[in-house]
Amino acid sequence: MRKGDALRSGLSSYRSVPRRLASQFDSLYSKAISSPSAAKKHYLALLAFYKRLLKTESSSAVKHYAYLKIQKVYRSAQSETSVTFLAPLAFILAVVLITLLLRPGITGLLGFQTQFVSEEISLSSSSSSTWDLDLQGVPDSLVFDGTWNGKGIGQVYVTLDGRRVLAVDTTLLPTLPGEPYHFKRICVDTCSLQTQAISAQIEFDTQGAEIVLEKVSYLVSSNKPPEWTALTNTYVIDGTFQIDLDELFADPDGDTLNYIVTPEEDLDVSLEESILTATVSSGFMISTIAVAATDGAALAKTILVLHSPEYDLGELKGPAVVEAVQDSNR
Repeated sequence: MRKGDALRSGLSSYRSVPRRLASQFDSLYSKAISSPSAAKKHYLALLAFYKRLLKTESSSAVKHYAYLKIQKVYRSAQSETSVTFLAPLAFILAVVLITLLLRPGITGLLGFQTQFVSEEISLSSSSSSTWDLDLQGVPDSLVFDGTWNGKGIGQVYVTLDGRRVLAVDTTLLPTLPGEPYHFKRICVDTCSLQTQAISAQIEFDTQGAEIVLEKVSYLVSSNKPPEWTALTNTYVIDGTFQIDLDELFADPDGDTLNYIVTPEEDLDVSLEESILTATVSSGFMISTIAVAATDGAALAKTILVLHSPEYDLGELKGPAVVEAVQDSNR
């Protein structure tokens, strides 16, 4: 510890820390630690300030002090992993996705289940530079516990869906050279993931360092997306057409489904709960309605084709083309 440094409250009280950086860190930390939702909101920004601190000439004790604060905020953010926190977030993301694809319609707030996974692993850089890691679902993040021998430098990378991201970097760990360091809940660029992968490749890049990953933790959704169950998506309409969308879609988890419908301009469409009604004027030939079914965490989309009795559907006949979209962040 530098002369003049002492165990005090806040980085601003340490003379070895640049004043502006210390003030920014302290201010953001006080906001982040106020609640789990605030921790979730400010964690990445606070982590950026911490990385800047590591590049200064501040003492190891000061950097370790800041690291403990970062860990405290991270634990607070992760503590809110219940349905009450995740369901609104997933619903918002699902609605945003639907809005981008379709014109707004009728939706409702629905919850879904999540599962926190913490697995003991034993992946060592001294045994192999690459490892395959099978996951129990699509992760929203990958957080690692492990040990670094305190020598040399090293990084751990994770490849998901062909994208390589940094998970652990020994240059960011506050420890004295040569002394083993046991790190917990480390995720440099894997704290928030957008992926559909259920397996990952772990790659060690070390120069004189030995790293052992001992545990990986992540959150996955146990929700299954809605499914299209009807045999066709083409229907004849002569004046007025009505159908129950609950007869076209089903949810494997038994969740109640809400629907969004987007008709073409030549259709007069209404939606009451799951009952879709369409009315056409004389001279109508063919039109389509985009339909999305959501359980609040995932959605399935299809196109309904409506045509008059006189219209020759030709090559348009056939099964519906349905796309299922699972919300990943999560």
